[in-house]
Amino acid sequence: EFGIGTVFSEYWRRKIGRVMKGGMKKRLLNDEVFMGITPIGYKRVEKKLIVDKKEAKLIKECYKTYLLKSVRTYRDVVNKLKRKYGEDLDKRINEKSLNRILKDEKYKGIYNLKWDGDEYKLTIGRIVEDEIFQKVGEKIESIKGLRRGNTKNKYLLKGKVYCKDCGKRMWIKGGGRETNGKVYRYYFCKEKYKQNRNNFDSRFENN
Repeated sequence: EFGIGTVFSEYWRRKIGRVMKGGMKKRLLNDEVFMGITPIGYKRVEKKLIVDKKEAKLIKECYKTYLLKSVRTYRDVVNKLKRKYGEDLDKRINEKSLNRILKDEKYKGIYNLKWDGDEYKLTIGRIVEDEIFQKVGEKIESIKGLRRGNTKNKYLLKGKVYCKDCGKRMWIKGGGRETNGKVYRYYFCKEKYKQNRNNFDSRFENN
């Protein structure tokens, strides 16, 4: 009797697990499940995540403000928004959060979620257009590139040299040959460098 009871208990445990997994998968396919903290610009309605129109307007403004020529840092964005909204500005908008907001691909309307070995794409509503998101990403990388490298020296062409293949800004790299006590640095393409690293193993396949 004990053995039979154990078998039935295990059977029902597994069956309940299958039913729960099946229900969860069905909800994921219907965009009904969101795991994690609700990002600014969205709100939960039952088990779905939808666009909050008021907050979405502020997120769009963050992206557009960052693209202004006079803006170079996240602090510049916050200061401009504070001048406009004053004390009414959402407290969640600050220099630290903007670093995440301006890079968060969820604002393009798709939330990628991994669960039980599979990956699901949940449609949560678009706030930022692809073109705007891409331009903001390019500006972030551009400013980051200008700040990196050897900051002790000044280079006339810093920030003005572009790769002829991908069109992106090139970075100053050390390790050049020393001549008469001076080290001559050179420019290199970050994208090409990344590709070389990604293909590292393939270069040794036949050796």
